[in-house]
Amino acid sequence: TNFHCSCCDMFKGEYCHTFDSCLSRPCQNGGQCEHKKNSLSDFNCNCRLGYHDSLCTERVSNLCSLDLCQNNGSCTGNQTHFQCECRPGFSGSHCEVDINECESNPCQHGVCVDRVGGFQCYCTPGYHGTKCNEMYNLCKTSPCQNEGVCIQEVDDYRCQCHPGHKGRHCTDKVDLCSPNPCFNHSKCSYDYNATCHCPPGFKGTRCEVNVNECESSPCLNGGTCKDFINGFKCSCHELHAGPNCEYTSKFVRKGNDLEGTNHSYHVENLYIVAGTLSGAILIVIIVLTTCYCRMHETYKHCGLKRLQYSRQKE
Repeated sequence: TNFHCSCCDMFKGEYCHTFDSCLSRPCQNGGQCEHKKNSLSDFNCNCRLGYHDSLCTERVSNLCSLDLCQNNGSCTGNQTHFQCECRPGFSGSHCEVDINECESNPCQHGVCVDRVGGFQCYCTPGYHGTKCNEMYNLCKTSPCQNEGVCIQEVDDYRCQCHPGHKGRHCTDKVDLCSPNPCFNHSKCSYDYNATCHCPPGFKGTRCEVNVNECESSPCLNGGTCKDFINGFKCSCHELHAGPNCEYTSKFVRKGNDLEGTNHSYHVENLYIVAGTLSGAILIVIIVLTTCYCRMHETYKHCGLKRLQYSRQKE
């Protein structure tokens, strides 16, 4: 035969063999009955707002007496309403929400850690400040020597050295004249910069320019100028001579025609050459005679004969 059990009071199950304390609805005023852990006989009442005690039978005179505001929030209210004024860093109707101040990414160059009512930034190397927005100025101490320029970098600096120095702080001196930057066998000296001392005939910062002595047109009377290193040479027209073609040869004017011009020019040159050679030959003869006499001491014999001749006369 089939049967069905209708359980009474606080029992349940197919055979009404299980006791459940919440079946009797012990919680008043809309409170919710909840079993205690691993027990159907023991229960707790989760009371509606405004009621308290074990069965939710008593109504409070002020809701703030129930400590509804968390995290030390301040409560204002009455029997039916309340309002929580939350401390910085919290929000919600019960101040139960911890505001994440790191959500706005306040740390510009670092990692943000949320704190109660605030945040803390852990800066990357080279930055500081509450928001890691300030860079350390390592150039304040003027680490670059010898007029070097300090350039700030992230967590570091570098020195842009003046010519003539190198190294981390521009303390190492550089020989700007090795290798010699000057051309045409010029001498080099340096202090902060290399200086080239040009030999005659050259100019320029590196003595790379050959001075054109013909630029000033030194050859006169239509002479042609040829430039050399530290000098020039003039090729003169006929009738003109001299380093700058400044001398004009004599010529004979007869009537309106020029006669013997070329002849007079060549004759004058022959005279000059002949006179020069004669003088040179005379000097050579005198030098050779003097040397011969000194080598063979003939001047002593000549002096002795003159002495004897003068005595005989006396």
